[in-house]
Order: sequence, then structure tokens, then C-alpha cells
Amino acid sequence: MSAAVATESTAATLSPIPGSAVGRWVVLAASGRRAAESFAHEQGISPAWILTKHEIFADPRELRQRITTAGIDGALVHSVDWQRQQNPQLYEFALAAMPVKERLIADDAQRSIHRLTPARSALRAARLPADLARAGVGISAEALRATWNRKTNTKGRVRVRSDGGTILAIWPSPGGDFGGSITHITGILNGFRRQGFQIGLLTSSPPPGPVRAVIDDLEVIDAPTAAMRLTGDTVMIDANRRLTQAGISFAQTLAPSFIYQRHSPFMLAGAELSRACGIPLVLEWNGSEVWVRNNWQVNLPVERVFDPLVIAAERAVLADAHVVAAVSTEAADMALNAGASHERTIVLPNAVDIEYVDASLSGGQLMNGHVGPLLGWAGSFGPWHGAEMAVRALALLPADVQLVMVGDGDERGACENLADGLGVSDRIEFTGAISRPETIRRLAGCDLLLSPHVPLPDTPFFGSPTKLFEYMALDRPIVASRLAQIGEVLQDGVTARLVTPGVLEELVDAIREVLDSEDQGRALGHAARRDAESNHTWEDRARSVLEHLDRVQS
Repeated sequence: MSAAVATESTAATLSPIPGSAVGRWVVLAASGRRAAESFAHEQGISPAWILTKHEIFADPRELRQRITTAGIDGALVHSVDWQRQQNPQLYEFALAAMPVKERLIADDAQRSIHRLTPARSALRAARLPADLARAGVGISAEALRATWNRKTNTKGRVRVRSDGGTILAIWPSPGGDFGGSITHITGILNGFRRQGFQIGLLTSSPPPGPVRAVIDDLEVIDAPTAAMRLTGDTVMIDANRRLTQAGISFAQTLAPSFIYQRHSPFMLAGAELSRACGIPLVLEWNGSEVWVRNNWQVNLPVERVFDPLVIAAERAVLADAHVVAAVSTEAADMALNAGASHERTIVLPNAVDIEYVDASLSGGQLMNGHVGPLLGWAGSFGPWHGAEMAVRALALLPADVQLVMVGDGDERGACENLADGLGVSDRIEFTGAISRPETIRRLAGCDLLLSPHVPLPDTPFFGSPTKLFEYMALDRPIVASRLAQIGEVLQDGVTARLVTPGVLEELVDAIREVLDSEDQGRALGHAARRDAESNHTWEDRARSVLEHLDRVQS
């Protein structure tokens, strides 16, 4: 490793980090552990630790002691986009406080590495009181403005043009090129396009390639100031204000028939633009952000001060939405409990783009080079996704059965360790995050696809797995858990084999039954494909939205 590192004022093109002065590194993962691991691999370094935000700030004194004891020489903050990074001040303070020789900030978006100098640390500390004051004023003004708008405006009742037109889509914070949220927004917007609509997208950061491919116009607001990036909450609160402001002029250009917004914390922009422009709002509802905040998120104590605003914003946008498109019955119940109208709430599961799946397979190599049956699983290794169930099932199946696991996430490491412990690591391929077309090709090369979702204690399964519908389109047999919407979409013995969630013996028996059947499950796969084509396309979902919007506007 020999390339030079930039000084504070000069950005350098990313290249291997110099190793002459620094031996052992610790990496602060500002954009997540997996992104930091990928960066470290690219740079050819093996960090002693990769630390998340909460690991950094849980006990700073203990962390400093660990660094000193371990003889760490350098610390580096990794961010996929430092100009949009949440909590930049906290990361810089943590970096400055570490007892190391070298302190660096790596910015993937700018392809640059900066050295954090003592002068820059002192300047950041001096600016913090002013940043806090500006953030406080901005947030207070935003809360008052939103409250005043609720009191003084009335909901518009404008009919949607039957011959199509334009849609103003609001997607508050796109990130990454993969995942269910990308598939959802890409699919539904493309479904509207196929109904004759043009799409204008208003967003807070540049969208990934798959989303760009299904829109006609794009408006990206500027990156927030450092003062408004003190916490993730202040980023979203500030984004709401600026999306609303930018949306006024964007709507004048587009003359949209209606607004389509993905529900996000603090996000009232769609409701405010609906009122200001007199056009309907369709709210994509994947679940309550208040529930997620209280049950899944680990927030810093300072961030809890915004809890009342999250609750108020969620209730307000539900009250103003002309259609609440909930992805599942359980998600719809969340919306109703938070104040949504029964008449305006519909259940609209995820779906599949059949043409996209077929195009991804056209001319592609489907064989995975395996000997014996190959099982396929895809997901983000979340606690619901049943990744460990798939690994445990493999250990009970014949030795010639193999498994490919497509995706990445926090629990992937635990699955890899489990595979080692069960002695099946040589029978599993962990692909990591790969492109959606490549994911489709890898799964299409499998003999059977798994969706062994499991319930979590005292937690409703309110999701709608996008992979489920892509499995169906792939014309391959499916073995899945009979869990909430999965059991509603698939029919046992007709389009899949369904098993009791979390019961390993049933999962293994169902896999054996399909693989040992006379047709190896081909009839199940064909039936699932026909059902996807007939009932679960994004065009179907787009038509449902338009029909319901027409009814509530009549």
C-alpha cells in the first residue's frame, strides 16, 4: 500500500490507504457494517474492528482503552456519501478523541479520503453550538408550519384523468441499488407508466439506476447542511420542508393528476402538496413508522425528543391521504389504528414485473454448476427471513443437496457461523448483494426456492415479501412458511408447499417431498407462474390504486 492520502483541504482519488505509518486500523461504519467491510476489502486492509454508531458511543471511555490496549495506529470513518451523512459531527468528534496516530474520513460518493486535522476538529467543535441553534430553530419552525397548515387548509377533491397524465412521486430517502423498497417503488411506478402515466420523481438524494429507468422527470433537493445532519431525525424533518418547497414548482411544471408518496417518518410533503395544489394523495404504507421506531430502532437519547412529532406527522398524513395503499392486512390494521379511514384504506400486496423477470433470463446462463439438487433462498438476512431455518434444513437433507443464499445483511455472519458449526459450509454459496437481474438468474437456476419465514415474539408479520412474487414468476417449485400474507398468496399443494412457521421437521419433509416427487415439483412451479401472471403484476396493483382513487373521489 503506497498511495498518498489527501490533506484536509485536498481530496484524493480513492486508492489503497498507505501502510507505512499506520499498521492496525479501526473503521467507524457511518453507513453500515457491510458497506464498511466492502470498502476495507477494496482498500486491501483488514481492520481490527468495524464499529457501528451504537458501538462507538455506547461506552467511549472503554473503547479508548480497548484501542490503546490493542495498539491501534489509525482510525477511519467510512461513509457512502459524506455530504449527506447523518451525524457527521458525532463521527468527527469520535474520530478526534481516539488515541491513534492517523485519522481519516473516506467518502465513497466523492471518491475521496480526507485527513482529520486538529484544526478541523477544533473548528467543528466551535461550530457545534451554532449548528444546534440553527437546527432547533428550523425544526421548531417546521413543526409550527405543519400544525398551522393542518388547521387552515382543506382536502382537495379533484378527479383523476381517465386517460392517464402525470404522477408526482415522492420518495424521501432512496439508498442503495438493491432491496425490497427499490423493487416496490420501481414496480409500482412502472405499473402506472403502463397505464399511460408519466412519472416525475421528487427525492432527497439521487435515485439508483432501476428507479431512474422508470421515471420521466427528476427533481433532487440539495444535500442538507451540516447543522441539519446532527441526527437522522433532523435530516428527515429538514427534508420534509425542502421537498415541500421544491414540490410546489415541480408540480407546476408537471401538472400531476395525483401524488404518490412512500410513507416515511416526519414526511408530510405529500399531504402538504396535495392541499396546496388541490390534487389527491396516494400513500404507500409499508407499516407504522411509529411502531418501527419504538420496537426496532435503537435511537440515541437525544433523538427521543422527536417522538411526539413522529406520531403527529404519521396521524396527519393518514388523515389527509385520499388512498392508503397498505402492503398487507396487518399493515392496514396499523394504519387504521393510527387514524386512517376504512373507506380510503386498501390492501395492496407487492407484486412482480413479469416482463422484467423474463428479460433478465433471456439469453442468460441459468445453470449454477452444481451436482445434485440446488435450493435457492434470497433476502436481507433479517430476523423474519428464516435464513437460519434454511441452513438448518440443509444439514438434515442428503449430502448432494446444496444451497445458494442470495443477499446480505446483519445476520449473514450468524448464518455463516451456523453453517460451519453444522458442517455444511461447503454446501452453501453466500453470494452477497448482487444485482437484481443476476439474482433472478441465480434463483432461476435452482431446483426449489425457499421462503421459510418465521414469526417474532409479540410482533405482527406485516410485511409483503417482494421475493415471494418473483419466486412465483420464475416457474420453480416453492416451499414456504404459512405465515400471514405468504399463506394467503400461496395455496398449499397447488402453487407451493406450505409449512408451519419455525417447525424445522415440516420444512425438511416438504423439501424432500418436492424433490422426490415424480415431476420434482414442476406442476407447482407452473401453477405459481400462472397465478403471478393472472393476479400479481404491478399493472394489477396500479389499476387497483386508480380504481379506488376514482371511487373515493366520486
